[in-house]
Amino acid sequence: MINIFELACLSNHIYYPYAHTTPAFFIYPLLRNKKKVSLPNQRWCCLHQLDPDMKPKNYSYSQLYIKFYGAKATNAVIAVRGSFWLSDFVKDYKCWRHDIDNKTLHNIIPEPYYAQTAAYTIIVHDYLKRYYPHLLNNLIFTGHSLGGAIAQLILLRSGFTYSTVAFNAPGVGHMPDINLKLKNTITNVNARYGLINKVGLTLGQCYQIDILEQEAQAKELFKRFSGHHTPSKKTHSFWQNLKISEEIYSVMAAQHSILNMIHALQKPKNATIAHTIL
Repeated sequence: MINIFELACLSNHIYYPYAHTTPAFFIYPLLRNKKKVSLPNQRWCCLHQLDPDMKPKNYSYSQLYIKFYGAKATNAVIAVRGSFWLSDFVKDYKCWRHDIDNKTLHNIIPEPYYAQTAAYTIIVHDYLKRYYPHLLNNLIFTGHSLGGAIAQLILLRSGFTYSTVAFNAPGVGHMPDINLKLKNTITNVNARYGLINKVGLTLGQCYQIDILEQEAQAKELFKRFSGHHTPSKKTHSFWQNLKISEEIYSVMAAQHSILNMIHALQKPKNATIAHTIL
């Protein structure tokens, strides 16, 4: 079984795919040889270079994680990396500005992220079918920010019927050629005062989490946004004159951070969400 907190840790780990730890547990490489290694009874493993073309330096990066209990593999997760390179953040900002400046939502499928992740998903599917066929019914997609959006689009556009958990991801319900019948397999975990996760149309179950980092500043900023984020009110002077200052960027980054989300999920008041089983 996998809970939301574990998926948040994997969504953070994908930014540092060769790290050996997450905020809550160790990550072990999935060994291909037969050397004896002392491993804990319950553990997470990652499989590097399943696809030689899927490299951390790429625009898009995904990784397969498998959870073991003893010698038995119990669950599999594909984590999709969010915005990482400068070009990613530029695309995020353009999407965000498009949403608040115009009357319509930004509905262009982000490439090459989607195509590369879809290709990797097929490779993972074939790998699991060969080595861990029982995991095909327990595969979950996860990701933070852009990664969470791509994870949802893989589900809604590819025909796969796996569950998806996204953290602070922009909504994808307005995107073209999606299967809305699968929306109930999506879970979103969002910062209450985050701005990026308010872009687009959010699908599925949505949990709101209070992020303590720069929360007071975020509340004040959010007040100015929340009253005018409708097509009929986007001519309001605040929207017309909005600039991304260092102060606004700092607040947005603090509320958007996956690491801050993990810290929030470790708080007792969020225990029910953190321990929700997928």
